[in-house]
Amino acid sequence: VANGGDITAIYNNCSGKHTGFLTTARHEGEPTKGYIRYEHPVQQRVTRAMSEMTGVDLTRVGVETWRWLIADEHRGLLTLWTESYARSLIEPDGPWAGFAASTVDDWLTLLADTQPPGERDTAAGEARRTLVLAVLRGAMLDLLATGDMARTTRAVTSVRQSSEEPPVEGGPSVGSAQRPGAHLTMNH
Repeated sequence: VANGGDITAIYNNCSGKHTGFLTTARHEGEPTKGYIRYEHPVQQRVTRAMSEMTGVDLTRVGVETWRWLIADEHRGLLTLWTESYARSLIEPDGPWAGFAASTVDDWLTLLADTQPPGERDTAAGEARRTLVLAVLRGAMLDLLATGDMARTTRAVTSVRQSSEEPPVEGGPSVGSAQRPGAHLTMNH
């Protein structure tokens, strides 16, 4: 650079992070292709480690995600996401086929990674993350339709408080037809 060369990605301060990702993948005998994708084992380990080190829990992640969603600069992206989600449901064989289902899977996986290992693989853990996702998605649609940020934010915060109640023992098992999160109530 000092000699007039072009500035490339290698000069970015995150190149060390990516070098670490690649080195870890090689050390673990994992493919390096796709190492930046969320489902790659390297990214899964990073997500788990960050959750364990920070003590971030599912409900807090939901509220922080909501703060990101309501930022004015994301409105166009959210509108596009909503249209794509709807098109994948209306035209199941169309160009957006599977988009809605894959985004649900992606979000549930991301939310699962914020849960402690003892909760993550339980029916109650699945119900909590399904509830958080449903509330975020519903509040986002409501916000896009009405612009009422104060009311939708109160709703998200209300569910956060109620989801901290302990789950009812003997609730539905993972994959059961009962309504996920039925044991959780809204605070008024």
